[in-house]
Amino acid sequence: MGALGRRNALLLASGLMSWAVAAGCAGAAVKASAARPAAKAVASASVATSAPAAEPPATAPAAIADPCVAAEAVTNAAIAQADAAARVVMDGQLASGTYKGEMPKLPLESFEVSSWLSCIKTQGGAWAIVLSKGVLSPRTDDDWTAEWVLDGVVALAHVDRFGAVAVAEARLETQSGGGNAHDPFSDKALYLNCCDWVFGGLEPMELFDFDGDGEPEVHVGASYGHEGVHERSDRIFTFQDGRVVPYAPAAEHGFEAMRDVTGDGIPDLLMAQGLSGSEQCGSGFPGDGSGMTFIAHALPGGGFSKVDAEARAFAKAACPKRPAAIQTLDDIHCARLWGVSEAKLELQVRAQFIPWDCDAEMAGRPQKPNARGEYELMLSATKARVPFTLP
Repeated sequence: MGALGRRNALLLASGLMSWAVAAGCAGAAVKASAARPAAKAVASASVATSAPAAEPPATAPAAIADPCVAAEAVTNAAIAQADAAARVVMDGQLASGTYKGEMPKLPLESFEVSSWLSCIKTQGGAWAIVLSKGVLSPRTDDDWTAEWVLDGVVALAHVDRFGAVAVAEARLETQSGGGNAHDPFSDKALYLNCCDWVFGGLEPMELFDFDGDGEPEVHVGASYGHEGVHERSDRIFTFQDGRVVPYAPAAEHGFEAMRDVTGDGIPDLLMAQGLSGSEQCGSGFPGDGSGMTFIAHALPGGGFSKVDAEARAFAKAACPKRPAAIQTLDDIHCARLWGVSEAKLELQVRAQFIPWDCDAEMAGRPQKPNARGEYELMLSATKARVPFTLP
C-alpha cells in the first residue's frame, strides 16, 4: 500500500469504505428463488400435487481484486474520524471566543500520513500496517491555517481474500516520547504510537509461513525510546480463526531479529540479552549494551529450539574455546558460554579493572591503565543468562 501521502487521500475515504463493504456483502450466501415444477398426476389420487422445490447450492463468496484497498480504507476512515473530531473542537473554540484567528480550509489538508503504513499481499489476502485511530491537531494554537499534525494509533491488520479486515488487539510499541496532539485536540483515551515526535519507529514487515498452513506469519519489529535510550520490540503474529494473534511458538523467545543463519531456508530468531552500563561521561544517559547473540533455531514443524545442535553450533562459531584470560567484554561472554560461574567472573573483573574516571576525562587527565569504559557492562555480562553451556 505505501504511504497515502497528503490529506487528499482523505477524499477517498467514503468511496473506499463503500467499496470494501460492497465487496464483503457481495460474498454473502444467498438463496435463489425457483419456480415450482409443473404438477404431476398421481394415479392413486384425484387431485394433482406439486413436488417440493430443491434448494440451489449457496453462492460461494467472491474474492476481492486487491485486499490492500480494504486495508487502506481503514486508514482513510480513521483520518475522516479525526477530521470530524477536530471540527467539533474548532467549533467549540470559536463559540467560546478562545480562538480568534482565521479558519483553515476544510477538509483539513496540511498534514502528512506516516510512511510506516504498508501492505503486503499474500496467498490468503494481505498483511498491513494501518492507522486504526487518528488525532488531528494544529502545530500552533494561535494559527489553525498553518500545518496540522496527524497522530494516532498504528496497528497490524490482516485482510482476507474477501475483504474482511481483522485488526490486532496487541499494541505496537514504537515510542515513548509522546505525540504532538495537545489539549483541547488530544484524545487521552488513546495510546499514541504514531506519527509525530516519535523516537524510533516501525520497520518493514517480514513474512514467512512457519506453520505451513499456506498463509505466512508476520514479524513486526520496532525501536522505541527517548533520546539516548532506545529499546526494541519484536513480535511474530499469525492469522488464526479470523483473528490476528501472537504466534505462540515464538512468543516465549525474546528476540531482536529474524534471519536464516543455519542455511536451511527457515528464518531463525536472533536473541541477545541487554546489559546495563554506567552513564556515558557528561551525557546523562546510560551506556547500555547487548550480550552474546544466541539463536532460537527454526524447526520444520513451526517451532523453535534454543538448545539443539544448530543452536549450539552457532554459539560455538562465535566462541570456539574458553578464553585463557579475561581482557574484554567478549571474553566474559565466551567464559559464561564455556561454563565459568557468575561469581568467579565477577571476582576477576573487580580484581583486574576499575571504572572509567569521567572527571579525569573531562579534565583531560590520562586514565589509569586498568580503567575500562565498559566496566559496568563487564560486571553486567558476568550475570548474563546463557541457554546452555559448552563443551
